[in-house]
Amino acid sequence: MISLEVNFAGLQLKNPVVVASAPPTETIGNIVKCAEAGAGAIITKTCADFNPNGLVLGGRRTYIDETGMWTQGTFRHETLTLDEGVKLVRQAAREIAIPVIASVGTLSLDPKSVLNTCLAMQDAGAHMIQLDLFYIPQPRVAPDNITHLLRVFEELASRSRSRLRQSLTMIFRLTMQLKYLRALALTLSF
Repeated sequence: MISLEVNFAGLQLKNPVVVASAPPTETIGNIVKCAEAGAGAIITKTCADFNPNGLVLGGRRTYIDETGMWTQGTFRHETLTLDEGVKLVRQAAREIAIPVIASVGTLSLDPKSVLNTCLAMQDAGAHMIQLDLFYIPQPRVAPDNITHLLRVFEELASRSRSRLRQSLTMIFRLTMQLKYLRALALTLSF
């Protein structure tokens, strides 16, 4: 039989199927079903350290591409609180035998705004952190912002290393216009 094992950013997976942060990963029941169906890993529904009563549920539009495609949603409606996220990651790490990647959201590119949430997810049992930058104002991955994004990741890795004496493995989720993809790829290939 052919092996489907892959190395995903240092994480060994039995296959390359990674269930994205979405409704199938927002409850422990759904996460267990994903694991039972053969997923190689799951990315939890995004969580953040925020006061849900302090944010409105109204619609927000985020521009996606030059064809005029839009997506609608709100940070408050689509994001678990820190307590909900910790509970979900803890349960998932206990109940499934595949890697759990915790999605951590933010409304700011200030590393201090996400460090404690990233560390809480790691303490709860996450194997990796996905930093979800979807709700940061566009165009966050324009060439001028790429260097700042890299500094944010370096600072998060440095702070987690000094606190835990180990690096926090992180990946990031970006919603970007394709014209910025080449600039991002060139910048990351240092």
